[in-house]
Amino acid sequence: MEKQLNYQTLGLIKEDGIWYGKKGNYWSNLSKGENSAYVQYLKNQDAFTVMKKFFPQHEEVIFSPKRAGGIATLDINEDDIILDAGAMWGALTIPLARTNAKVYAIDQTKESLLFLKRRKLDEELNNLEIICSDLNEQELPSTFFSKIIVNGVLEWVPYRDNYEVNKVDRRAKKKKSKLQSPYDLQQEFLKRLHKSLREDGTLYLAIENRYDFLYFFGLPEPHCNIRFISFMPRFFQNVMHTILKGSKFRTWTYSRSNLIKLIESAGFVDVKISYAFPDYRNPELVLNQNNFKEFYRENSPLGKKSLIKRVVIKFVELIIYKKLGLTFFAPSFIVHAKRL
Repeated sequence: MEKQLNYQTLGLIKEDGIWYGKKGNYWSNLSKGENSAYVQYLKNQDAFTVMKKFFPQHEEVIFSPKRAGGIATLDINEDDIILDAGAMWGALTIPLARTNAKVYAIDQTKESLLFLKRRKLDEELNNLEIICSDLNEQELPSTFFSKIIVNGVLEWVPYRDNYEVNKVDRRAKKKKSKLQSPYDLQQEFLKRLHKSLREDGTLYLAIENRYDFLYFFGLPEPHCNIRFISFMPRFFQNVMHTILKGSKFRTWTYSRSNLIKLIESAGFVDVKISYAFPDYRNPELVLNQNNFKEFYRENSPLGKKSLIKRVVIKFVELIIYKKLGLTFFAPSFIVHAKRL
């Protein structure tokens, strides 16, 4: 099967090793200034050296082998054609490319992809192509990919503004938004991926659980850093987010059952849910429904909580997961789904 995209048909133009398409908003764990500071050094220094010099706080996010733990659940071979949708610095892209499969990495932030290009050069991964384009706007080929990776991306699809993670606590400017509901935008996004997947292909999707039990103990919702907002009704989510951040809450996550409904509504079938501990970002343990109680072990990241609170959380965790096997409160989901 043909592994090369028809770049011209998709409106992509190559410049210095990266394909460019529809310009999107800025999204990064670094500010624009921080990103601009290191880009020039990528021409003469390897990616790891640049990271250690300019943003060592993100070493685990970028280079930890645990980041790729979830994709170990996929049966990947060198005949696969894989799309990493929302690749960023390549935490999953690089492990995917090391399998010798053909990998296409797409993201909307140029600076992140310049870093990924440096990683590609460092490891001589000629089977990797990098695309800088807005996933919400970029045309994708029909029935082309055998696997599509959506890792920590679906919840951000409805968010259409520039975003710098280190400014998450700053109050956003109020805007009158006419955007569709987050659910509708996520559904449309998944439908586009569905059309681009081969009939025997697999969607891999990783996302937080809206009802992670730690949210009930005050763990901040990771996308907006607000406590207790995740499990609130949508109306109250919008009220609280508007008061604290100046805009409606748009980074929607879901319960297990509602996530399955969303994915099926986009045309996917055979949706299988696994549960990642301590979360999908650095999964040390991935369990399915059948072996949940049997193989579960303590995995909650407790941080600097008081001793009493740590003991209470550990006790509740063991009851919920080990004794009762309540997957409803698991921290993260890893989904495999097939095209109809």
